[in-house]
Amino acid sequence: MGLAYLAYFGVIFLVLFDIVFNKARVTTEIINAFLHAIGSAFSVVSC
Repeated sequence: MGLAYLAYFGVIFLVLFDIVFNKARVTTEIINAFLHAIGSAFSVVSC
């Protein structure tokens, strides 16, 4: 249970770190890859 919480906290920290310091480039690519995989016509652009 503690390791799962630590992994969850780490993922949230990395996403917030990407948004603050990398202008959400990695997060945007992950979301776009997911949308492309499910066949969506939408795409997300970073700030």
